[in-house]
Amino acid sequence: MTANDLVPGDSPDLPAPAPHTTAGKIADLERRRYAAVHAGSAAAVEKQHAKGKLTARERIGLLLDEGSFVEFDELARHRAHDFGIARNRPYGDGVVTGTGTVDGRPVDPVRGPAPLLAGTVGKPVELTIRPQAADPEVRRRVAVVPLRDERRLRYQDWVLGRRRLVRELGDGRLGYLHIPNMIGEGWADFHRDLHTEMRFDALVMDVRGNGGGHISQLVVEKLARRVIGWDQGRWIQPVSYPEDGRRGPVVTVADEFAGSDGDIITAAIKLLGLGPVVGTRTWGGVIGIEGIPGHELVDGTHMTVPRYAFSFDEYGWGVENYGVDPDVEVLITPDDWAAGRDPQLETAVRLALEALKKQPAKVPADPSTGPSKIRPPLPSREPRGREGTA
Repeated sequence: MTANDLVPGDSPDLPAPAPHTTAGKIADLERRRYAAVHAGSAAAVEKQHAKGKLTARERIGLLLDEGSFVEFDELARHRAHDFGIARNRPYGDGVVTGTGTVDGRPVDPVRGPAPLLAGTVGKPVELTIRPQAADPEVRRRVAVVPLRDERRLRYQDWVLGRRRLVRELGDGRLGYLHIPNMIGEGWADFHRDLHTEMRFDALVMDVRGNGGGHISQLVVEKLARRVIGWDQGRWIQPVSYPEDGRRGPVVTVADEFAGSDGDIITAAIKLLGLGPVVGTRTWGGVIGIEGIPGHELVDGTHMTVPRYAFSFDEYGWGVENYGVDPDVEVLITPDDWAAGRDPQLETAVRLALEALKKQPAKVPADPSTGPSKIRPPLPSREPRGREGTA
């Protein structure tokens, strides 16, 4: 036994107990626990401290009540062998998990965790969870950073669910984009996924529930782009030109909750002939206001004044108080809502696949059809006569 094999309490002057005895097994357990808790070398800890950071266990010690932390799975080690990770098998798989109390207060089974999360927005919080119908003694700990509200999380979950449905129904050939409004938030959501979703053969554009704004012309400009060429480099994947242009048809989904600039983009897509619109007639509100909150009143309320109206070449002023009719009307019935069905999206996928049969997606040119780079043969030379001869 060397000094590196010792844990506090061991003595280098005494022989180690036999491993098959109870004392040997207890000593081995303590040695493993010590190795798990002190997995990082002293140099690694000092390096972390030099950056002004704490180790995982030091951070947990600040979050929880002193002495309340009970660690889970500290001796667990992975059994994977792929990618050479079998050589690195830290205890706990490098993750510190356990349970404890927050200010000494357990979660009330009736009131839930809300009271304990008061004032924690933007701060790391550790939760102890017991899975439903599991062993009462089984606990799982997770670290979260509470948000001010869950609207963004629910929205992203909804978008991922719609995109997953489009992928399944479209055999992986269709992209899906949703834009929740026509302001900075909507532009960020739209543009974040644009590059990836435009790489599919066709696109389903969803403007349902669009809250309006002022950037619809930017979105229409992106949707109107179509691939007209390819940049094909050596040893890299071909890049479409324009890079974010769509490669095939586009089908738009709209509903009665798409209003203001949501009305306008639906009308623009129809007037420009970008593709069919599926769903229901849009909201019908394109008269704009300015100066929110507007005219303040003495009782703390306010009033707004209409300042802008909108007309179209084909629709005139008729979008206000009416909306834009879809090309294919599809309603979501109460039964559909209860069953989690989305017939509007299902119809859009069907139309996109049908359109692909008539308008196949653009693909890069076959490199074998390019110009030949082989050097042409040299012209034949006439034989020369000997010097001094005629």
